[in-house]
Amino acid sequence: MPRYLDASQLQNAITAQAMPALGVLAADPSRLDRSRNTRFERDDPPPYVSSSESESEGALHHPVLARPQEAVLEDFAALLRQPLSNEESDNLVTSLNISHCYSPGTRYRNETRLEYERLSSFCMRLPDRSRLREFLGLEPGQKRRAVIVRRNIRKRWQRLGIWNPEWGIPDRADPQPRDRTDDWSWRWQSDTDPPPYDPQHPVSRAVQLRKNLDYGERHVPPPRSRLSEDASASEAESFITSRPWFTYSLERYEHIERKERIPWQQHGRPNPGQDSQVTKWWKERGDWQEHWEVPGDRSHVVGWKWRHESPSPEPEDLSRLITTEMDFTPSEFDALEAVRTPTPPSPRFPQTNYHGPYIFGGREDAEGPQPTSPSPWASTQTRPAGTSCACAAATATTERSDSCGGCKRGLNNTSSDGKQASDQTLRQGRSRGPTTTGCTLGCRTSEEAGPGSTVNDDCSFHKEDDRDEER
Repeated sequence: MPRYLDASQLQNAITAQAMPALGVLAADPSRLDRSRNTRFERDDPPPYVSSSESESEGALHHPVLARPQEAVLEDFAALLRQPLSNEESDNLVTSLNISHCYSPGTRYRNETRLEYERLSSFCMRLPDRSRLREFLGLEPGQKRRAVIVRRNIRKRWQRLGIWNPEWGIPDRADPQPRDRTDDWSWRWQSDTDPPPYDPQHPVSRAVQLRKNLDYGERHVPPPRSRLSEDASASEAESFITSRPWFTYSLERYEHIERKERIPWQQHGRPNPGQDSQVTKWWKERGDWQEHWEVPGDRSHVVGWKWRHESPSPEPEDLSRLITTEMDFTPSEFDALEAVRTPTPPSPRFPQTNYHGPYIFGGREDAEGPQPTSPSPWASTQTRPAGTSCACAAATATTERSDSCGGCKRGLNNTSSDGKQASDQTLRQGRSRGPTTTGCTLGCRTSEEAGPGSTVNDDCSFHKEDDRDEER
């Protein structure tokens, strides 16, 4: 049990030890003076002497740490140029798999950084009180930006021939299971593909191809503009692993692995650089492109095309947001409409009583809250209501399919002034023979309603039937 645990023990200690010691000091004045001088009249401590000068001088003469990165690499050039061993190759495969370098979701997230920066710069140039800037700002605007960013990346990947229509819309207002980028896979991947650490996996094959290359050297792939629709899985894998962004990641992790060969010194292993050294090699080879650097950020997003290939897909023209001419898919339209701008609180006006002075915090506006203005990208079609559309089962908690022909035709079913076509304006009394399913606006077919079924004047499907009847 610790000593002096409670008040009684503390009192006993004072009586047994402290009081006798104080009595001794009181009986011997000279001893009391010495005790006071020892405690309160000590000399000042010696002045502080910095040792940074000696340490800096020692670092300047250190055989490794004081040298620039280029000199360190030159000293160990022969060691670094040796081919990768089997163990180093396995470590390189592990590093690439841990970073999910081959994953489409990882690549998507990297490109979103560049797209968000472009969209932010575009919004900063808009007038302060413009409607578009209002809809792209604050918290609801971030959800809309996520849809626009997804649309821009989708258009670019479609031109490259690698887009998978099964992918969702990450970071939207109403998340869906398909939005998780960690679960995305390329459209040519299947459950029977080799696991990540299998020698036949694309990452393992890409590492094996680099074993015969010198340090800092790359294999020049044949020019390829895009991936064809009928390309085999092997051709698709080769297309991805030959892209600049994948090659850059491969060289970066290889540089880190080779750096482990440099022996430890007394103060640790020198750092010859990682990204900066690989970027320097790419600039010396003429492979680096300035537009890969993210504006306003000390990072970069390496692109899809080499200089000897066709130009990279141009970034999407964001000015189409002003004219509302962007072509969104049905699911993207639904994601935009799902973002609701919070209704601002009603203004409160001061009141006066009979005696005259103001009483603040008065009544609410008699008109009540104002309705939220519609989105600039209002959908041209509500959710399918009948059984004629392939997405007829869609509800408020599910999404329409981008591959549904009915939904795609419905998106183009707008009036010339760009206003939304009403699904409720139906023409009565039209009778037609049996029709096949495919109506995009929820019109009832003859099989469902019989003669005199209601037909929407703006339905592109029934307009085609009318032209067939006239012919």
